[in-house]
Amino acid sequence: MKIPSLLALAASCAVFCAAGQPAPPVSGALAAFNQKNYTLAAQTFKQAASAANPTAELMLGYLYENGFGVAKDPTQASQWYALALTKTDDIARDAPSAKDESFLRSVMLKAKDFVLAHRANEQPSVSSIYTGSQYRDPFAPLGASAEPSKKFTRADFNIHHLALRGIMDDGHSGYALFTDPGYGVSFVLKRGRLFDDRGHEMPGVWGTVSIRAKTAELETSDQDVQPFRLGSR
Repeated sequence: MKIPSLLALAASCAVFCAAGQPAPPVSGALAAFNQKNYTLAAQTFKQAASAANPTAELMLGYLYENGFGVAKDPTQASQWYALALTKTDDIARDAPSAKDESFLRSVMLKAKDFVLAHRANEQPSVSSIYTGSQYRDPFAPLGASAEPSKKFTRADFNIHHLALRGIMDDGHSGYALFTDPGYGVSFVLKRGRLFDDRGHEMPGVWGTVSIRAKTAELETSDQDVQPFRLGSR
């Protein structure tokens, strides 16, 4: 958690909604998928995933695993699956039918095995990590998120506890994926605002992303500033 994250924790595949517009519900994407309109399904799932929708993240993993509507890419599949699996309680909640819910749960059961198998087999190089418009931390396990040591609350949030795990570009704007290693939770910075892994905005926090420099910066309402650079500790 394409945390890819982490992400999800989740990428260059992401398609952002127009500024100020909410992400579409996954019901339309599932309908397109069921009609085998995989290109439309992929586009709509990407939009929903940009708002940290776990069902969309799971389905993006499935699409990348099988090459439906996107180029087959096991690394992208593993990253999206891993991001979705951090929020399993929310997967399939918005399924429009019992059939869709059953299918999503079957995908979820197989996703964990896929992620584990992919991590065991992959030996990424720097050149394979820093390609195109997608950048991630080469020291971070692919698609991995830390196991939470205790339950995270908003009171535990601190920009200085975060690690930058990925910087991604959809061709229009950039976003950054952060994790708090102590709690195993993830955050995404997009359109200048920071969101948790459920898509809820973190109050009093904003930031910027530089795709070219592979850097990001977060600032709080009390003027506390923390710069980040991929690969640095």
